[in-house]
Amino acid sequence: MAIRANDLFVVTAFPVLTAAATRRKTSYGCLFLVGACVADFVAVIRRTVDGLSENTPEMRGRVFEKARGAIRRQLESMNPRPSDDMINRQLSKLEAAIREVETSYSLTGGTISGDLMLSGARTDAIIHVPPDVPGPELGPSFALQEDGRVKLVPASFANESDIRDVGGLLIPLVTAIDELVALTLGSNSHGHLHKLAKQYREAVEPQGNELAIDLLYFRGIRLQNSAKHIREQIASGDYPNMSLEIAETLDSVLAVHGPMIMSTETGRDLVRKAKDYSYVPEVEDEYKAIALKVMEEIQANQIVDETTGGELRATNEAINDGPDPRMSTQAAHITNANLLNKLAKITLLGSGALVASAVAQSSFATVPANAITGALDHIWAFITTNPNDLVRLAALSGADLAWLPSFVRWAETSRAEVVLQSALSDVLKGD
Repeated sequence: MAIRANDLFVVTAFPVLTAAATRRKTSYGCLFLVGACVADFVAVIRRTVDGLSENTPEMRGRVFEKARGAIRRQLESMNPRPSDDMINRQLSKLEAAIREVETSYSLTGGTISGDLMLSGARTDAIIHVPPDVPGPELGPSFALQEDGRVKLVPASFANESDIRDVGGLLIPLVTAIDELVALTLGSNSHGHLHKLAKQYREAVEPQGNELAIDLLYFRGIRLQNSAKHIREQIASGDYPNMSLEIAETLDSVLAVHGPMIMSTETGRDLVRKAKDYSYVPEVEDEYKAIALKVMEEIQANQIVDETTGGELRATNEAINDGPDPRMSTQAAHITNANLLNKLAKITLLGSGALVASAVAQSSFATVPANAITGALDHIWAFITTNPNDLVRLAALSGADLAWLPSFVRWAETSRAEVVLQSALSDVLKGD
């Protein structure tokens, strides 16, 4: 006996999701926004069966079989494709739902009373509660821009008292870094040094009465690392000799940089955290390889702007390197942790998991909704195609990313269940 179109119950509770499922090429962001409240598949299957004109074991079996095929096809055709383990978990969940529905109907001879329905499977949508994502650590900060890209921004500023204390250092530092930028401008051999000097100069520029100590600190580390490499390459004959004027100017910048950082409360806190960091070079080699791969994927998915991508790559290349490898390595760890923290918060916001009051008090309060949706498309693809690397990165990071494995699992499950709901919607419509 064929299943007629009018035997299929259309789930009106999910009109946006149903419409999206018919287009096949709906973005992850749109699906995920709907999927924040994932339907209980037991309830959906029950409603389908309730709508059959002939509610017999044979008819129910046809519905179940059609659901199995549709769901498997959608899971396996997802781009990117979920892992086999994730697909099997979702299919097992479907089988459990089918067994529960069929058992309920078998016990009642094809009908279910209201009392039995209420006491059996849940009929409301399930809300998958995401893990807690802590706030960012002291260090580099990131913000979502109106174009949907994430950008490195200053966040930890010296207070007015600190600025008064460093007033005597600020003028000679600005003078020296300006001279270094000018001396390396247009130089083929010192192009990289020029780029770093310009970035450092941006960080040392006071914004009103504020000085971005976090950017100054981390860009100073990169400048120190570059100076070390240049001198090593000059000594080995792999780099042209640096003019005395450039060498002295670079030394002047670095000589003032340290006291400048240590003259501020934020700077002292950053140095203290670096010194307290548990540094194991062998572990950091593996971390570096995975971190560079993850940052490459972030860039490939167009999550960050070009400048931020370059800084992320350079920061992670400096792991286990520089005049103080511990400091360079800790700088990469905290940068990566804060970036992933921001991406997780964007995902939670796009999924509706952040309540309105929290959004109003967050850095997203002034970000257009289309920027969040645009960013979510790319972040969603990144998270669900790199789960193993993200979990391994968390394992090598310790407390900084302790929240990440459970977040990745939540994201994978939520995404797969949205696809399941899409497939069931197709079944309900007779697709």
